[in-house]
Amino acid sequence: PEAVANADAIAAVEGVDGLFVGPGDLGLRLKHHVGDLTLEGAIEQVAAACKKHGKAWGLPCATPEDVKRRREQGGQLLNHGGDFGAFMSMLKTGITAFG
Repeated sequence: PEAVANADAIAAVEGVDGLFVGPGDLGLRLKHHVGDLTLEGAIEQVAAACKKHGKAWGLPCATPEDVKRRREQGGQLLNHGGDFGAFMSMLKTGITAFG
């Protein structure tokens, strides 16, 4: 929740190219957070901050429909299947390519 509150300031930093939302971790923290912020509201705040500062944003998407919806919101750093799965796939590709 603190990073979401500071999304505008973070996105304004020169050298920061984009923001990536971890919906699992953020969702858990929001359950214990006092206030009205929802996960969808947090994602919208991050998206708005990135749009304002010309930065990319994204998050893992569970379904192809979710990818489409987030692209319509302006998301550019979207991966289908979760961040861990994407990272593992990248490592396997790298090992195959580089030994």
